[in-house]
Amino acid sequence: MYTIIRIADGKMCEGIVLAVGVDRLRVALRDRHDTVELRKAGGQWVFEDGSTVELEYVIYSAGLHSFSPQMTPVRAA
Repeated sequence: MYTIIRIADGKMCEGIVLAVGVDRLRVALRDRHDTVELRKAGGQWVFEDGSTVELEYVIYSAGLHSFSPQMTPVRAA
């Protein structure tokens, strides 16, 4: 699934979600050689270094919205 991740400093990264768990996501980000793991902590999604992120999905998936209401699905045109 294609996603856009907005980091706390406002920077946005494009990526592909490779694996989904209840409180973890494995994502391949554009221009990075390795995948990153996002985890849910205190109701927020964070990078491995502890910085918070927001997730924006370009392709709608009702199942993921029930997985985390914080995810805002956006329908692709």
